[in-house]
Amino acid sequence: FKCGCCGSGITGEEKFNRHGKRYVYYRCNRHGGKGTCNEKHIREETLIEGLVKLCESMTIYKPQLDKKLTKEVEKINSMQQMIHWENAKTTTKTEYLNFIFTGGSDADKGEVLRQFGERMILKEWLPQIVSTN
Repeated sequence: FKCGCCGSGITGEEKFNRHGKRYVYYRCNRHGGKGTCNEKHIREETLIEGLVKLCESMTIYKPQLDKKLTKEVEKINSMQQMIHWENAKTTTKTEYLNFIFTGGSDADKGEVLRQFGERMILKEWLPQIVSTN
């Protein structure tokens, strides 16, 4: 990810409150070539929500992404059906994407994001696609 305001990289920071609860924030490095940057930090949960929405909206334009998500969700649902029979819970693409971005491996996250084939930026702290053409 790059900052959509100044072009700098984005850094994640892990913080703990006095009760030991973990929070992750992402912020602009502010080292871009455009001088100062006014972008604020974003909580990891907000970033993940934005990524999931972006992925869902892009499946129309990225059939490979839709095909991959459909295939993975079908595998999960098939396994659930085998284990739980009539009590099987059906997983949606949204739930799968949430899992990938919150608990998936770096390789899983990268595989989903590479399906876009374009550069991603954070602008006004919303994930966006920038065409490389």
